[in-house]
Amino acid sequence: MAKKKPSQILSKIERRPVGRPTKYKPEYCDLLIKVMKKGFSFEAVAGHIGISKDTLYDWAKTIPEFSDAKRIGLQYSQLFWEKIAVDHLIENPKGDKINSSVWIFNMKNRFNWTDKKEIEMGDKTRKQFNVAYDVREDETNADEDEDENEGDET
Repeated sequence: MAKKKPSQILSKIERRPVGRPTKYKPEYCDLLIKVMKKGFSFEAVAGHIGISKDTLYDWAKTIPEFSDAKRIGLQYSQLFWEKIAVDHLIENPKGDKINSSVWIFNMKNRFNWTDKKEIEMGDKTRKQFNVAYDVREDETNADEDEDENEGDET
């Protein structure tokens, strides 16, 4: 009698994948975006799901749709924190104040904001500067600018 090959034996038995089954579910992509829209970090999503942050990072590396959801979530999280600054500093400057030091620290650490960058150019080092502009729509200033320009015909 001929011996059966292991593959023939396993074909009769239900084949099981090697290792622990993943806890990943496709609906975690939507949950990730929902949580990060509230300003939470990517790592905080692990706490909402009940897994380690290592597992979260593994999913982001191996599951393309989860990686895409992470990128979208990061943008929503940054929008959340920038909106806080706009709401408190620009839209309502006399209202409740935020702790600007904490806010800046948060932005630097979570979204790689920096104070300045130096650009090496041979023996000269130049400092990069940022141009600030007023994002408020101030109609009174716009009207004044139009009045000034009306008399300036060249």
